[in-house]
Amino acid sequence: MQHLQLFYSKYCEKAGVLDRQKFEQDLEEKKSDSLSVGDVAHPEFWGVHKIFLGVAEKLFKLSKSAIFNKVLAESCLSRTNDGVTVEHFALELLQHATAEYEVACSEYCEHTDPLVVNVARLWRDIEVDILNP
Repeated sequence: MQHLQLFYSKYCEKAGVLDRQKFEQDLEEKKSDSLSVGDVAHPEFWGVHKIFLGVAEKLFKLSKSAIFNKVLAESCLSRTNDGVTVEHFALELLQHATAEYEVACSEYCEHTDPLVVNVARLWRDIEVDILNP
């Protein structure tokens, strides 16, 4: 549930997804103190959220990556001004952004000489905390 909450509240909200509130409301209704592992494990429990579980899990893993969030902002968050549905955002736009991120990472990792890679594009506008030893 935590993965879906992050997906709806952070990413769908930033993208101006039109129908995210009905999904958030449904998820909120599913929360209960009396939920069992059996309830959550049952495929019927997830209902409308079922098709977003994989995307939400992947986003949860990538959510702390400044580079991923930058790629996401450049590739699709700025293009959703007209408003899109949760389904279009999750299954098309986020898939595209994730693919771009994976390409950028593989290009960076494949080269041993940082001058070969366009590092400036990858790290531009990303703040890095430098720890003092």
